[in-house]
Amino acid sequence: MQRRIWHTAYEKYIRHLELSLTHTDSDIRSISGTSFNNVHICGGGGFIRNNNLDTSAFLSFEINPMFGDLKEIIFSDSLTGFAVSSLNQAIIKNN
Repeated sequence: MQRRIWHTAYEKYIRHLELSLTHTDSDIRSISGTSFNNVHICGGGGFIRNNNLDTSAFLSFEINPMFGDLKEIIFSDSLTGFAVSSLNQAIIKNN
């Protein structure tokens, strides 16, 4: 019982961090970046955010042409990235 209480408190803390850092109500599904100042996050609501404005607040939205759920994002270099959804077989490429 004690372990479950701790686990629930931890989940609430992580949820609080997600909301305060990303200002979104959707789950964060993936984080990718090539440096501390070039990090991208994506999530279940289809959002893509970055910290390219030299801030750790992740306030910059990027365009998601699918307007759908995203499961994974990965950047091969500072300019080229890919995102995928579990709802279709499309791959978004950013460059």
